[in-house]
Amino acid sequence: MPGFTFGQVDQYMQDYLLQDTGIWLNNLDTTAFGALDTLEILADTSSAQTTTPFSPVDFGDKAARNHILSLPGSPTLHDTINYRSLPKDHLYVTESCWRRIQSETSKTDPQYVLPSKDELSRFITRYFGSFHRHQPFLHEPTWSASHSPVMLVLAVCANGALYSLERSTAFGLYKMAVQMTSLTDEGIHALQTMMLLTAFDAWSGTKEDLRTALQFHGRLAFAIRQEWALSEYGESADTTMWEAWLARESLKRVTFCIFTLMNLMTIAYDIPSPLLLEAQHGMPAHEKQWCARTEVDWAEAMRCAGNQTWPSAQVIVERLVDESLPVPSHIGMFGCHVLISFLLQKIILLRRSCPTQDVTYLENRRYFIRSLQRWQLMWESEPEASLSPDHPQSPILFNCTALLRVAYIRLASDYSSIRRSFAASCSEDKIASSITGIEAPIRGPDTTRAAIQACLALRVPTQLGFKMIARTSFWVWSVQHALSYFECALLLSKWLQANQQSSDLSDEERRIKQMLEQTIGPSSESSQAEESSTHLDVLVLKRWAELFKTENTTVWQIMPKMARTLEIYADKLSKTPTD
Repeated sequence: MPGFTFGQVDQYMQDYLLQDTGIWLNNLDTTAFGALDTLEILADTSSAQTTTPFSPVDFGDKAARNHILSLPGSPTLHDTINYRSLPKDHLYVTESCWRRIQSETSKTDPQYVLPSKDELSRFITRYFGSFHRHQPFLHEPTWSASHSPVMLVLAVCANGALYSLERSTAFGLYKMAVQMTSLTDEGIHALQTMMLLTAFDAWSGTKEDLRTALQFHGRLAFAIRQEWALSEYGESADTTMWEAWLARESLKRVTFCIFTLMNLMTIAYDIPSPLLLEAQHGMPAHEKQWCARTEVDWAEAMRCAGNQTWPSAQVIVERLVDESLPVPSHIGMFGCHVLISFLLQKIILLRRSCPTQDVTYLENRRYFIRSLQRWQLMWESEPEASLSPDHPQSPILFNCTALLRVAYIRLASDYSSIRRSFAASCSEDKIASSITGIEAPIRGPDTTRAAIQACLALRVPTQLGFKMIARTSFWVWSVQHALSYFECALLLSKWLQANQQSSDLSDEERRIKQMLEQTIGPSSESSQAEESSTHLDVLVLKRWAELFKTENTTVWQIMPKMARTLEIYADKLSKTPTD
């Protein structure tokens, strides 16, 4: 993309996130392969904005739009909260706060050298500019280190240091927070701290750190249940005052963030989550209310929202699957994320509970396909869906696309045995050998749908450049994109193997294969002659592996292991004789 500015790059990325699969395939007949970035889909032209939790979204009046995430009627950028312009003074660590932290840490470990207050302030600022954008359970407008327990401040700083690529300092802060957390599991601050420490450990790529994360796994599940039982801020509580509302919403959000984190660990390691969403958890409030900076702003947001009774995730899913009911809207960015994680958890549980040829499985698969299709309509109705993935407000909606792809893939194929190998810290060579032994997915509409999703995922880094994404953007995206891309790589390679020698490809299968051939192209590290003699399934694996090579910008150490695994598997395939 010569001559592109970063602003253009942001807009360019929007065209490839969640296109309607059927329309996308049909457009392949009429769109020149040299102009893939101009593909359009059909979408809503309605700009009606209502305030009820289940206000209908009219998707009947459809017209072409220029960008997949740009909906007519979406608010312009100046109407939304500009996080980058907000004052950050409240995130600074004062001298008295630093002395308090030093005093507490010296009691735990007299030898520990606490980073300076300026360094801690920098780590906190980095945390709210990175990790917090994906897991918003701390109320940034009112949070401060001075009024938070030391263990929570250290956990925040540890993750901020990790995203600052200062791994040694991050690990020191993390170890100190772990020691302090061992003293109590009670209270919302303990939940918030353990959530951060679990996330810190889960993606390091080592068996020892994963073992520590799993120790928090059980503690968190029990502590959440205990906190909800003891909470004064249940559904019947008076939350007409901002302070009481914030307390209840903070408990809900940390519960949902822990829920989504545990589901990610299930995807990554095939470790079942001990946490299920319950009716009492409700749904998170909309961002307009949660992000209010003052009580006056919050009261105005609540007034504009009207009398909303947010139902449980299960109630919304039941409405999604019932095509006679309108698609729920105004769920919010975080609400969309919770729902797709909820659906994915159910899909994984379905895979575990019955054989894929069982009538029960086939009926439930249709149920989930309808849910996912209508969830996408709900996702597209969110105003923030028109923003770039790198905009401060939109990472969560961008993350949703990764989980949606995994959901479709898990309905078509099961890679849980490979994920268990990562949990057991098997060597990359052993994991690659295990992948070789997995059967290709059965050809059919579900597999084709999953292949389309994986192909769309491949186009984002292909259009922007794998190296550029790996060295600049990928390390601040959520880990769920890495987990999703790994599954996309496996699905596409197996799908291509199944169809390589087939002479009876359907129109859809043929178009996907053509798109992959055009999308892949020669890489910067390989000559065109070399790649012309390489099977497409091998090229796909090598492209994904290239994206995982973040080198000195690696935040999650599980990524290099996934890269090496894909490379070894690709090498094994390239050496395998074909008929």
